[in-house]
Amino acid sequence: MSLTQDADADQRWAAAQTIADGAMDERMPRRRRIVWLWLSALIIGSWLLGFALAMILPRTATVSEGDDAGVSTRVIAGLVFQGIGLLIAIVGFIWALRTRRYITRWRAVVSPLNLRERKWVLKQIRSGTPVEDERKKAVVLAAAAQNRRSSQGMLPLFFGLTLMFLGTGVASSLAVVLWLELAAVLAFIILLAVLGRDYRRAGSYLEQFGGAQAQDRSGETDP
Repeated sequence: MSLTQDADADQRWAAAQTIADGAMDERMPRRRRIVWLWLSALIIGSWLLGFALAMILPRTATVSEGDDAGVSTRVIAGLVFQGIGLLIAIVGFIWALRTRRYITRWRAVVSPLNLRERKWVLKQIRSGTPVEDERKKAVVLAAAAQNRRSSQGMLPLFFGLTLMFLGTGVASSLAVVLWLELAAVLAFIILLAVLGRDYRRAGSYLEQFGGAQAQDRSGETDP
């Protein structure tokens, strides 16, 4: 590895330690702008995709009087699921913000690191491997504490979104929409399982390697 690469890596780890200590590194505003740009592109792309699907997919056939009651029941049931899911997601998001359990991407401890270094941090936490380097140890402990807090904040959001997708599938009379929504529900269930696993492993890492101070400090600064 060249001296330039060593210096760049040292700067990234120093920036990560700055965030772990509760301060803001100099590149955080740039990361925030990039996240908002990607989020805007995702929202616009999703809207365009939905519009295209609405134009391409066949229209729902006119239902007979005998089937009308069944369709109305499905629509009402779907709206109920969507309403409950939306309520849980909104209340959960507000709770996560107020309790600092929602961590923005640009304020994540590992955000200054490159992809390989982020994977290394996550591997240490999941495998319960001790870290000898003091700077990296502080970053890994803070990342474990932050991941544990953000997992709590993501739980109501995931649960609410799962109910909303389920409601859309129940209300729809198109088979393709139903299968898409069921696939989304399955994906969220898998994500919840992964979230629970990482939550337990982060807790075990903090307990094993003395991360109590990092756990108390993580998420205390404004996003």
